[in-house]
Amino acid sequence: MKLRSTSILAALCVGLAASSSAAEPASGPVTLKDHIKPVLQEFCFDCHNDKKQKGDLNLLPYAENPKLEENRKVWEKVAELIDSREMPPEKKPQPSEVQRETMLHYIDGQLSKAECEGPRNPGKVTIRRLNREEYKNTIRDLMGTNYEPEDFPNDEVGFGFDNIGDVLSLPPMLMEKYLTAAEEIVQKAIVVDTAAKPVVKRLRGDQFESSSSEAIRPLDDKTLGLYREGEATAKFLFPSQAEYIFRIHAYGELAGPELPKLALRIGGREVKVFEVGNANKSAVFEARATLAPGSQRVAVAYLNNYHDDKNPDPKLRGDRNLFVESVEIETPPGPPPPLPESHKRLITRMPNPGQEHEVALEVMNRFAKRAFRRPVTDAEVERLAGFVDLAMKNGGSFLEGIQAGIQAGLCSPHFLFRWELDPQAMNPGEVRELNDYEVASRLSYFLWSSMPDPELFALAQKGELRKDGNLGKQAARMIQDWRSSAFVNNFAGQWLQIRNLWEVEIDPATFPKFDSGLRGAMKEETARFFTAVMKEDRPV
Repeated sequence: MKLRSTSILAALCVGLAASSSAAEPASGPVTLKDHIKPVLQEFCFDCHNDKKQKGDLNLLPYAENPKLEENRKVWEKVAELIDSREMPPEKKPQPSEVQRETMLHYIDGQLSKAECEGPRNPGKVTIRRLNREEYKNTIRDLMGTNYEPEDFPNDEVGFGFDNIGDVLSLPPMLMEKYLTAAEEIVQKAIVVDTAAKPVVKRLRGDQFESSSSEAIRPLDDKTLGLYREGEATAKFLFPSQAEYIFRIHAYGELAGPELPKLALRIGGREVKVFEVGNANKSAVFEARATLAPGSQRVAVAYLNNYHDDKNPDPKLRGDRNLFVESVEIETPPGPPPPLPESHKRLITRMPNPGQEHEVALEVMNRFAKRAFRRPVTDAEVERLAGFVDLAMKNGGSFLEGIQAGIQAGLCSPHFLFRWELDPQAMNPGEVRELNDYEVASRLSYFLWSSMPDPELFALAQKGELRKDGNLGKQAARMIQDWRSSAFVNNFAGQWLQIRNLWEVEIDPATFPKFDSGLRGAMKEETARFFTAVMKEDRPV
């Protein structure tokens, strides 16, 4: 049964006031005895009485009881049949429009009044899994890093919305995706190896230049071929005064009494000469040199070319050549790279030796409160911190243990679902009020599709979220926040079906000027209008 809006009810009241029928009151309140029962007597009792009960329904006893809420299902069915004009049947006498609206208005009003004034019982509240959008936004606000759950299966839809708890199941494939996602997220958010590392830069063979382009030239696979004696050079900027390591990947074509000789030269100075004894298979030749900062030329040189096809000794016949695939230059470690904000948010301090478990408890306590969106027990924190102990016992580091503990937290049902935990002492059917943490989560996931922020958590911790008008103030604040765009995209996008705009097929013959730009503009216009109305400054 659908309740009518205030404007419609106001119009009905005007129409009722203008009526002069005995069943159509000119003024005053509508009553069951004086206005509803006479209509039932005229149009309904013939088929729904003690002797004749069509549809297994006898309306006589219900018409005598003014407490419609005691027979809610019967009156809801009556209203539905009257509203759909299924009753009275088409060939039977019909009530006037005012009589129909009088009955519907009265039934709606009585049942709604009973709902407001009766005992509060929300019934079964289904636990809600985070849908894809809520998961993505919660990871962003919890971990300080972005994650796109692109390969998650699509969320089920109920009543046109994808955040209905009754249809948001957890199939095995989605659980596998959660496990993989949690691993990727913690590896991205927390840097395990914070030490500075050497930087290795690679010069390909085709990046070297030579004045003898015929004798020394790059091959199709970007390897540098040296067919005559000579050198090829490439410029390289050495960042600081330090010892550099050079690794030359090279091979040769063997001929004559010697192996091909390869020289490494820096700035015209010969650093080292190598004998390249590997034929047609690359090997690494390493040299070190201490150099000043600045740009210098790195050269590879071929020192002993050989070509003899007529030598009486078959072993000395052939063409000796040299091939350089690349030169790797390892620079010394610089200062450690800055830690990402996600790391600093989660790891506020590192432990001294022997403090690992103590610091792990601090980290996990702070993380779990926000991830589970409620106070946590010592046992829950200890369980997550235990991953640090396990990692270190097996040769891992403190940060690797933190990664494992947070990964477990992200796979917990207390994170993946919006839990509203009832006290163990509650009796079946007993009703309780939501606590401030649960209200904060309902509000934030409604307006932001994400977890509560520090301000909501602080009010919930003090038990002040629903005091002194704070709930309305927080709603007004949150609507003005940039995160409320999620409300426009998710609620309005599904309610007004602007999400489906890209799926609508437009007949090009009827609308020849319609294109993707116009389609996008239609979507943007609707979203902007909804945003403007939502953010209009008005008392809450």
